[in-house]
Amino acid sequence: MKLTNKNNDEISDFEIKISPNFRWKKYETKNIDFYYTGSDSMITQLKNLLQQQPFSENKIKDFLLKNNRNSTAIVKTKNLVFASTSFCRDHQIFFRVHKKKLSISNDIRKLQTNKNNFNEKSLFEFATCGYTLGEKTLLKGIYSLGPAKILFSNKSFYKVTDYFRYHKTFKKNNKRKVKEYLQRINEILDDSINHIIKNSNDKTIYIPLSGGLDSRLIVSKFHEKKYNNIKCFSYGLKNNSDALIAKKVADHLNIKWKYIWFKKNKYKKLYFSKFKYKYDKYADNLSCIPNYGEIFFLNELKKKKYFTKEPIIVNGQSGDFNSGLHIPLDLYLSDIQGNKKNYSKVIEAIKKKHFGLWVEDDLKFKNYTINDAIKNTLENYLNGSPMSDIYENWEYKERQCKFVVNGQRAYEFLNFDWFLPLWDAEFVKFWTTIPLELRYKQNLYKKYLFNWNYKDVFEKVNDNVTGFTGLNNFGVKTLSFSLNFLVNQKQKRKIISYSDYFSRLGFQYQFFGFYNFIRKRNKIKNAMGLHVRNWIEKKGLLKDVYLD
Repeated sequence: MKLTNKNNDEISDFEIKISPNFRWKKYETKNIDFYYTGSDSMITQLKNLLQQQPFSENKIKDFLLKNNRNSTAIVKTKNLVFASTSFCRDHQIFFRVHKKKLSISNDIRKLQTNKNNFNEKSLFEFATCGYTLGEKTLLKGIYSLGPAKILFSNKSFYKVTDYFRYHKTFKKNNKRKVKEYLQRINEILDDSINHIIKNSNDKTIYIPLSGGLDSRLIVSKFHEKKYNNIKCFSYGLKNNSDALIAKKVADHLNIKWKYIWFKKNKYKKLYFSKFKYKYDKYADNLSCIPNYGEIFFLNELKKKKYFTKEPIIVNGQSGDFNSGLHIPLDLYLSDIQGNKKNYSKVIEAIKKKHFGLWVEDDLKFKNYTINDAIKNTLENYLNGSPMSDIYENWEYKERQCKFVVNGQRAYEFLNFDWFLPLWDAEFVKFWTTIPLELRYKQNLYKKYLFNWNYKDVFEKVNDNVTGFTGLNNFGVKTLSFSLNFLVNQKQKRKIISYSDYFSRLGFQYQFFGFYNFIRKRNKIKNAMGLHVRNWIEKKGLLKDVYLD
């Protein structure tokens, strides 16, 4: 099989460098070495496939599309190697070509050399959205496989290809009745939860419970399956709406629930600790800002011996995205009205939602703009597709499978096992077959949840998640109403944004203190801008990007 690559890099050998830090497993046969995460049974099936017939790219792609629930693997024979990521890229694979040798690893620092300089375009992307785009990492010459990708190589050439494309591999299914869709959702969810139960060996399952629908669905499914060894926890600033609603859900289902919060003076101490520095090195993989949403709260619970010896964490990421909640209104309206495709409109929608962490980010970086960065990562094979599909395809492979899923590193860092049922392969594939009208605003997903309505938990606990609660809520509403008579809407939004420090997500700002928040709030989009700036500053790279 002749293999090629877009850079025309010639290779004469390959090597695998596996770091044990990322909880990978190894399985060896006489002729094949398997390095992998995820399903043992899938690796057994793959071994049988490879031993029964010649090494075939198309057969392997077909096998992974049909059988890869969510596993990542590197497979090596004497003369051939291939590496494959899962549907959500929950574990990363990196590669480089150096002196005609292709090196593949699960840890970018295994491939780093003293000569690796930072890629300036990647650094600009990282500064503007928090992660590098496409296959690039922050280091020149080192690349990362995206979701549902395969790297094939012999000792002459290599190439990277897809075995699944979001909104492209499967056609939309317009023939089913809504009732059939709802039944299929239930079948997929049941199968996913049953799979977790089967592999949990009756260990305690911990579910981060928020005020939203996804984590409520997860805990309700385990309750429905009568898996009694579950506990829930919530975190954040005291009396945030997520925690208040989560408590109601847990009480309604009679499930044990724990709430963890910090006094405000503790945040900064945690954020600038050695623990955080070690977590950064573990989780950033020199391509994505670590997700700080849970790590400090989880570590506090661990120190208080809340978790059992071998805990399993199961969260609700990313049911909201896959089921259509992130589709922009203007793109949706253009699509259903049959308007002419306007790809610059898609680029602007992506830019508005995911970029511009700092006001200065809109500047050019050596003639390389945010628009250039986005355009370079839009998939050409989606030309002619609805603009909503193009937008979701971009968010899937860039933000979701990079920044959001990278949150799982927090569990591994603390030596916890975990599952992502709403990133199960069948769940992902299913939603790419659903017509736009049923995906928009989660129309089909919400219909399923409220029709199923297990133990009346979706109807009876019907509080809305709010940015503020109690006196804070009253104060912000009063201020908002008063400003209507004093300033225009743009000025109003700017003033109201200073209350974010006390909102449900305000704990992300607490790490930097109130003074820094006040000083920087007008220059940042959200707290992620502060996290990214801090990371860049620690690397001594602040002068290389447009941050004041």
